[in-house]
Amino acid sequence: FDLVLLDLTLPDSTGLNTVRTARAAAGVTPIVVMTGLDDEETALAALREGAQDYLVKGKFDSYELTRSLRYSIERQRVELALRQTKEALEAIIAATPAAVLSLDAEGRVVTWNESAEHMFGWSAAEASGRTPPFVPAEGEAEFDFLLKQVLAGEPVSELEARRRRKDGTLIDVSLSASRIRGADGAATGAVVVLSDVTERNRAAAALRESEECFRNLFDEMSSGVAVCETPNQGASFVVKSINRGAERLDSVRREQVVGRSIQQAFPRVEVAELLAVLQRVWRTGQPERRPVAWYEDGRIAG
Repeated sequence: FDLVLLDLTLPDSTGLNTVRTARAAAGVTPIVVMTGLDDEETALAALREGAQDYLVKGKFDSYELTRSLRYSIERQRVELALRQTKEALEAIIAATPAAVLSLDAEGRVVTWNESAEHMFGWSAAEASGRTPPFVPAEGEAEFDFLLKQVLAGEPVSELEARRRRKDGTLIDVSLSASRIRGADGAATGAVVVLSDVTERNRAAAALRESEECFRNLFDEMSSGVAVCETPNQGASFVVKSINRGAERLDSVRREQVVGRSIQQAFPRVEVAELLAVLQRVWRTGQPERRPVAWYEDGRIAG
């Protein structure tokens, strides 16, 4: 059925019980109540029980009846679509590993998802109605400024900050925020999404430390070392970097040879011999230790 037009006075039911019984049986089908009671309180109560509209007998014509029925069907369709969208959004928010919270225009927490509970340690009940508890007292002014910026229509994307957990420990987070607007277009609050990037930052710091250690070892080796890019479509090996030992060995500077082929970078090397070694290493993946002729003042140095 498209719609139920319901009289409140029936042989087996009267008043709001009629609405409740019909609502339970009709599911999502819209209901328009029609009664002889010109009582606003009853009308509002019927709407609270799930009716879409309320008509008083003798006070409407066929045009008003048709308009009410069409309005009720469309309103129910819109409400169902909104409900489905809301349920889908809630499912996404519940499933995301990121902390998602919404704030009112004063910066107080309205919603706080389960991931926020796990990430920061405060329950939704503890966080609701207050400034996000992960904001330390000394950071409240900064947070207020950030909220004003978002409410003014300037979204924040992937801002990294340090926030505290309930147990007092600090974590690094990536924060994104955008405003929520009401029906009139005015800002009513903001949605904030936070991802824990503590381990990522630790890994990045460890990688930087490792790379720095490698660079130091690379440069301080007494032997000459050249790092080459692997050949592409028959092209020669191209020098990516050399260490100080290689600079001393062939009296060249790093910036002179980077980006050049191996034979251009080291013209005093026996090219055919060197390329044969590099090609074998490239094909087999096995290291090789082999002397290559090196020309010095017109003589082979070895």
